[in-house]
Amino acid sequence: MLPARGSWLGIVGALAFGFSSYFFVILEAGHNSKANAVGYMPMVLGAVYELYRGRKLLGAALLALSWACR
Repeated sequence: MLPARGSWLGIVGALAFGFSSYFFVILEAGHNSKANAVGYMPMVLGAVYELYRGRKLLGAALLALSWACR
C-alpha cells in the first residue's frame, strides 16, 4: 500500500525533527532522559489529536502505549 499523498512531507518533517542539532547538544550535555521525553512527544500529541477527532479507542491505545514505553 502506498502512503498517502501528504505523508512524504510528514516523513521529511520527522527526519528534520529527529536530526536537529538540539538533540545532539542535549545528548552531549548528558540530558538523556530529556531527550527520551522529547522523543515520545510526537506519539503523545498524535494520541491527543486522535482523541479530539473522536477516534477514542485509537487515541486511548496510542496514549497508553506512549505511557508504557516511557
